[in-house]
Amino acid sequence: MSGASLGARYTQDMAQPAPEQRNDFALAGIESVEDIKARWVDSFYFGSEADDRTVAHAFNTRANPLGVKINAIYSSDVGHWDVPDLTEALAESRDLVDEGVISEADFKALVFENPYQLYTEANPDFFKGTAVERKLAGS
Repeated sequence: MSGASLGARYTQDMAQPAPEQRNDFALAGIESVEDIKARWVDSFYFGSEADDRTVAHAFNTRANPLGVKINAIYSSDVGHWDVPDLTEALAESRDLVDEGVISEADFKALVFENPYQLYTEANPDFFKGTAVERKLAGS
């Protein structure tokens, strides 16, 4: 196994990867922190349980690099034995606003804007013919 750099034969004398091979970001074309944001913040969504107070971190523009808000979306255990009613779990998540953990605007992003964006970016007609489309047309 001449030239192998891992396993029982590994030593400091073995051939090491070239600098361009050690750059984990090179193949992704990442050259700046803004590039990381474009690939990870703008492209991903993260579920948050109804009563999870740590969701406040997603909306903390003072602490998050570049002042970003993370695409947090409301999640629940609806359908599980302990959450038989969607409205109760959603009402529980509203406590985050009432307790000052997140703002009204952040709550709207959590339960509507971010999930809406998630579904319609991939398929602009996702809500076509639904109550969501009718509600938005009336507002």
